[in-house]
Amino acid sequence: MNRRLIAVLVMLLGVVFLVRPYESHAETKMQKIERELKEIQAQMNAAAESKKEAERRSEDLTNKKDAGQDGYVYAA
Repeated sequence: MNRRLIAVLVMLLGVVFLVRPYESHAETKMQKIERELKEIQAQMNAAAESKKEAERRSEDLTNKKDAGQDGYVYAA
């Protein structure tokens, strides 16, 4: 009986020590994925800001062009 109990405990410890490295590897992989996701989100936010800025500049240029077509100078 004692031998069986010791054998079961040794097997359980073996399983724990075999599974633990895989868990830490999975956590590391998950952290890497999360970091990459944050980088992609930052790039998307930067692109959205750049697009907004370009649209604003385009609108400003269009407004200036339209204002000058009738021959009058408008003060801003």
